[in-house]
Amino acid sequence: MEQTTSPASQSVAPRLPGIDVLIIDADWRVRQSLSGLIRLGDRIDSVEAAGDIDSAIRLIERRSRDVVLIDPRLPDVDAGLALLVRLRDRWPATRVIAMSASHALEDPARASGCAAFVPKGAQPAAFLDAIAAVVSPTSHHSG
Repeated sequence: MEQTTSPASQSVAPRLPGIDVLIIDADWRVRQSLSGLIRLGDRIDSVEAAGDIDSAIRLIERRSRDVVLIDPRLPDVDAGLALLVRLRDRWPATRVIAMSASHALEDPARASGCAAFVPKGAQPAAFLDAIAAVVSPTSHHSG
């Protein structure tokens, strides 16, 4: 029998109380999967998702977020990278994590203001680890 308090389960799902997350991805399957993953175990206060830039801006204007997970290809890379800059400039306290199937987007995403990058093919725990890392009081962010 697997116990939820085992060391393995603790490393897969770090405790993340009080965090509001917004997921921005054009693919509804990614939004749905990540929303479900991040909501697991009551580690996050709220998770919402948007499939395009306009919807994302409306959601974050209504309520600021601690973390935004974004695939910069919305609907194209230039628009997504421009949104990263806009998020950094308008909501500097929000930590942005870029995610993509393409590792080639990591450097441009970081240059545009994201605090972390997670490959879409990563293990599910990598997304939770990235969220924990960017909201950690000991983490240092540029931008």
